Amino acid sequence: MRIHIPYTRSFCVMLMLTLLFSTFIYGNFGWQDAYAASSTTVSVSPSNVTASVGQNFTVNVTISDVYDLYGWQFRLNWTAGLIDVINVTEGPFLKLGGGTYFYWDVNATAGRMVADCTLLGNVPGVSGSGTLATITFNVKGVGESPLTLWDVALLNSLEQSISPITLYNGTFNNQGLAPVGGSWSPVDKIALLAPYIGMSIALIALMFITVVHIKRVRHEKEKQQAVKH
Repeated sequence: MRIHIPYTRSFCVMLMLTLLFSTFIYGNFGWQDAYAASSTTVSVSPSNVTASVGQNFTVNVTISDVYDLYGWQFRLNWTAGLIDVINVTEGPFLKLGGGTYFYWDVNATAGRMVADCTLLGNVPGVSGSGTLATITFNVKGVGESPLTLWDVALLNSLEQSISPITLYNGTFNNQGLAPVGGSWSPVDKIALLAPYIGMSIALIALMFITVVHIKRVRHEKEKQQAVKH
């Protein structure tokens, strides 16, 4: 049995207005809240790097899921003496918004650096993901070093802080890595020392035989002298 529900003109108008209002609210508030709730990430990429002594390697400091980025700053720490920063270049991301001012400084003794960059003029910020800076290191020794981001600041075009920010650090490790121009394989220490062990045994045996011979000769002389007397 079908039930017929009469729809009046006023009911249809109210239904359309309700749908339009709901769409407006969701479009202007629901999407924005969902986007703001996501965390912007700043990362060292790649997160794990290695290189031999004397070689150079590069890492990028990247940003993901940012909205209206107008300026940024980060500091980076590493193990001084193991690796050193030799160059820092601005990445292409912020340049998408126009002209920029870029600055960096390194304290090699302390193993830390700072870099910052800002757009110039009254322009909107940049949104999305990309590379903020590229850092080139030179390897001085063998070991492991963290590549630790800290004091990271992001500003939008209204000079407001962008948050939250999630940081992903990196690690350098060249322990057990083959030297440049050669190969590395485990060494059998016993096999390596075998010739020296054999030589030592031969020398000890020779000394023993010599001592025995000297004692025998001395004993024979003493016997001869005793017979004469």
